[in-house]
Amino acid sequence: MYGAFFPIGMVAFLLGMANNYTLAINGTIAFLLNNQLGVSTQIPLPGAALCAFPYEGEAVIAYANGPNTSFLMIDNRGVTKDLNFSLKGAVKACASYNGAIILLSEYNNTLSLGVYVLDEGNNTMVEVTELKPVKDATGVVITSKYDAVYGPSGFYVYTNENAVKVFDGNVVKARGYDNLALMVLKDGSVVLFNVETGEKLLQLPLVLTPEYGKAADALLIEANGTNSKVLIAFRGGKVGLRLFKGTAEVLSINVDNACLIERSGDYVAALINDKNLGRGVALFPYAWFEK
Repeated sequence: MYGAFFPIGMVAFLLGMANNYTLAINGTIAFLLNNQLGVSTQIPLPGAALCAFPYEGEAVIAYANGPNTSFLMIDNRGVTKDLNFSLKGAVKACASYNGAIILLSEYNNTLSLGVYVLDEGNNTMVEVTELKPVKDATGVVITSKYDAVYGPSGFYVYTNENAVKVFDGNVVKARGYDNLALMVLKDGSVVLFNVETGEKLLQLPLVLTPEYGKAADALLIEANGTNSKVLIAFRGGKVGLRLFKGTAEVLSINVDNACLIERSGDYVAALINDKNLGRGVALFPYAWFEK
């Protein structure tokens, strides 16, 4: 049923890397998972991970270093490299797209938001734009079309370095895909939203039941307007992964309590807490969801 299952317990971050590797991170331990061989390697981190993002087939991890945040890179061989870069305070959220990196940090109860690029020659990061953060921002999104933050008061897109609210709702998690935003709301629903037009393309699931549980994460499989395909991870229900095409459920996978999902090469990696398998990361062929 699975490409592999890794009984590594619950983790805070999942990242897809090059050559069918997945990086799972919790606290001061990173687990490098080989999707195809089903083997994992533990990598100790110098501090507790605060966030992580993919970068050109590798990954960058922001970790606590005393009162500040430091950064390291890790490749799919498990080799780590410290970056000569740090931020005051703690990084709260991060994301990357095509070499651009967006970081939300907090120092002395003040939020900062910046767009950076990685200067590989000097092994550091350089800020290219400073943005004015929204005061209750908890997450960030960056795509080819927009930079954004989100949180309890909504989803905000930056125009000329100013945040403009485009969606009003309590957003707990969001991903960006060109001009689209896929959002998980606090009430457990999932919204696919067109940032440019302000159009709500989908809102899923339409009915929340004990069988479904509550949406914890969502992944866009195919963008096709109101017929887009969205994979949702459900926590608290008996069927943890459900694929929707438009508002119709077209595939379900019977694992308990799916909390995180991530595209990882030819697979979808899902963090589950299953009564039979236990706690860990399960892998499913991505081709299942494309049919």
